[in-house]
Amino acid sequence: MKPKLSYHGVGAALSTRMPTDHLKRLLGYVAEIAKRGPFSLFIDELQDVAERLDPREGEAILGLLRSELQRMRIACFFAGSSRESFRSLFINDSSPFYESARLLEVGPNPSG
Repeated sequence: MKPKLSYHGVGAALSTRMPTDHLKRLLGYVAEIAKRGPFSLFIDELQDVAERLDPREGEAILGLLRSELQRMRIACFFAGSSRESFRSLFINDSSPFYESARLLEVGPNPSG
């Protein structure tokens, strides 16, 4: 898993097993960009954090992510497969993201 950030051709990435201060620094860049004007953040496949990392490490990363996103006060969109693991991030009361988002199921685009 390799979190990536890109903004108008500028990018940054983190690999798993990196210290959490690197994630905080990456999110700090997002916060600085968001101060410049209207900004939305799109996070895809969030459930991979919980599924691919050691449970304690995944929980720590999700907690840090939730904390930093709340502090930024920006529009944030989460996307994930329709797997139960994605939904459980928001409906499981032991998850750092419990009740922190409205779930909306989006199907495939109609052909036309």
